[in-house]
Formats: sequence, C-alpha cells, structure tokens
Amino acid sequence: FDDSNTEGLRKAMKAGGMEEGWFNFDPKCINWEEYYMKVYYPGL
Repeated sequence: FDDSNTEGLRKAMKAGGMEEGWFNFDPKCINWEEYYMKVYYPGL
C-alpha cells in the first residue's frame, strides 16, 4: 500500500495554511482490529 500521494497532499495543505479537518485522513489513526472485527468480517 503506497500512500505517498495522500501524505503529500496532507503536507501541502498544512503548508498552505488549510485546516487539517478539511482532509483528515490518516490511516495510522484507524483502529484496524476494530475495523476488521466489526465491519470487514461481518460483511463476508
């Protein structure tokens, strides 16, 4: 998984003075265990 474009966008927005809330996508903040157990697996 390559998120370099997403990370570049986040950095450019921060450098340009835009609020991070406009594009707050940081996959490190996702609780992956909870996601798989409550969302992904039940959908299989």
